[in-house]
Amino acid sequence: ALMYSYAYNYYLDEGVNNYKPKGLEYFKQSAEDGYLPSVSELISFHYSAEKNFKVLDCKTLLKYNNILVEEKAFIPYIITFWTYMGKRWESGLSKRIYQCTNDKHDFSKAYSLVKEIHHPRFQYWKALFILNGWGDAKQDYNKAYELFSKTQTQGVVPSLAYLSYMNFKGLGVPKNPKKGLDFAIKLIEGKYVSEDGSLEANQKSIKDYIKLYMENFFKNPDLLKTLNYLGEPK
Repeated sequence: ALMYSYAYNYYLDEGVNNYKPKGLEYFKQSAEDGYLPSVSELISFHYSAEKNFKVLDCKTLLKYNNILVEEKAFIPYIITFWTYMGKRWESGLSKRIYQCTNDKHDFSKAYSLVKEIHHPRFQYWKALFILNGWGDAKQDYNKAYELFSKTQTQGVVPSLAYLSYMNFKGLGVPKNPKKGLDFAIKLIEGKYVSEDGSLEANQKSIKDYIKLYMENFFKNPDLLKTLNYLGEPK
């Protein structure tokens, strides 16, 4: 903790002359001793923001980031998950991880991160993995429907689109257009399909919503070609 305090003061020049390299050295010493705040600060202050980031820094960055992921530190955890999912950011930690993993998505690693976390948003993504059979997830419409049903009650709005479409198509539940329409209306009333809520609630509008939502999330043309948005057999 004392080394971390020295590092913080030197690196940010709080009360001492500007001596960033010395602060960085202290951060690294403290991080190597296993002090988690130093690991976190190294990633936040140095590796994520450093303009002169080099490929040679990748090994250290990934080592420190993996420490935080293993500790389930929320920001590194979710950014690492998104990175493995193929979500492309143009700055910060996600950009660096992309650089260090050669811009490759890895659904198996992403699923290993998402499947054990009980936060509603992570459970929603778990449902998507199971719906589509991504990574190491076994495709199971019944289980996916169960998870979407739970996460939509917890405020994860996109779940409504999948519940609607699965009812329309009979995926995981008996085909029930009336129930599919009910879920679609909830989605539209929340203005997540159209700003004025006037878009016709039918299978096409829900399918278009899901496609648009996924495209906005990933913004990665090469990855989008590999995605099955709706979980239907290919």
